[in-house]
Amino acid sequence: MRNKTERWTQSFKSLTSKLTAKADDRTRLALGLMYTSNEHACSIYELIGINIPSSAFALLRPQLEAHIRGLWVANCATIDEINGIYGGKEFPLKKDMLNALTKLEEFNDGVFKKKVDGMWSLLCDFTHGGGVQGAWHIGRHGVGSYFEKKQIDTLYELTCKISYLNSIAMAKVCHSEQVATKLTDSYKRIHK
Repeated sequence: MRNKTERWTQSFKSLTSKLTAKADDRTRLALGLMYTSNEHACSIYELIGINIPSSAFALLRPQLEAHIRGLWVANCATIDEINGIYGGKEFPLKKDMLNALTKLEEFNDGVFKKKVDGMWSLLCDFTHGGGVQGAWHIGRHGVGSYFEKKQIDTLYELTCKISYLNSIAMAKVCHSEQVATKLTDSYKRIHK
């Protein structure tokens, strides 16, 4: 799975670097958040490569959160909300952003919200050093990095899926069907 993740990160970085967008406040903020989400995917890959899996797992929630925020800014936020965020105000609660997104045609089936809600508490556990994260460091006779290959592979799969959805969202914000098609073709070819 590591090789697939490496190939995918190279692919999405190359393809999204070709995107151009109009420079309005909504687009800049949305793309900035989406870019951050993709950087987290790259960092997860790098951290696993240097055997720092706890930090890699901790980045999965911020990766997903930056994606959700980027989607919300691109599709749902009012100009006043965007200006407020630029002025230092907090983003709405995750549940409020997800509820707003479910009003859009592409999310109205509720699957995205259900998937996020289903894994959110576990992702928070990893991010904040909770019991699951701590338990994965306890061996029979010591404390260390005891992550199994299956757990690492699952992390790779999730970070790739989030970065795929995120990269497609970036292409959509930039009105580039061509890049979206290339991203989908690349993702399918790598993750077959």
